Amino acid sequence: MRDQFTRLAITLMLISGLAAGALALVDSFTAPRIAKAKAQALVRALTEVLPGAATFKEDQELLATAKKEREFATVTAVYRAAAADGSPAGLVVTVTPRGYGGPIELMVGIRQDGTLAAVRVLTQTETPGLGTKVEEEDFLRRFRGAKTGEHLTVDKDGGRINAVAGATISSRAVTQGVNTALSLAVRAGL
Repeated sequence: MRDQFTRLAITLMLISGLAAGALALVDSFTAPRIAKAKAQALVRALTEVLPGAATFKEDQELLATAKKEREFATVTAVYRAAAADGSPAGLVVTVTPRGYGGPIELMVGIRQDGTLAAVRVLTQTETPGLGTKVEEEDFLRRFRGAKTGEHLTVDKDGGRINAVAGATISSRAVTQGVNTALSLAVRAGL
């Protein structure tokens, strides 16, 4: 009986070792491709929220400074953008405010003149059919043209941003994220 148990344990260890080795081999082939795809998706998202910008450089110093203040706790990345001629084109801020279903990761593009160019939802876990509507262009275009120094609120709170019907909490979260990005742009000198 003990001999049978030992044989079974050794067989199980060998199978587990082979499976782990196979997974490591597959990972070594797919990891570079996944990293490349993520980098390409990041560049697409950056150019989508700040059209006309040619290059983007992550601003770790501004991010570190912002993270010291509670107001900017949801900021996860900051990129300075430049036009093709090298002149400043604006700022892209990634923020993650808390919605109804969890964090909503947003990318907000702000032109050099302080106007909001575009907002894009990168990830969200909101209620399907309701809260997920905050990632639709119909809702996101409501933020275009907002300016740094402006504080946006949803219509239910007396503001100009029409909240998605049945998804007020999600709408407020996106609005809060946009406000955070606009405030950070002020700090960045836009």
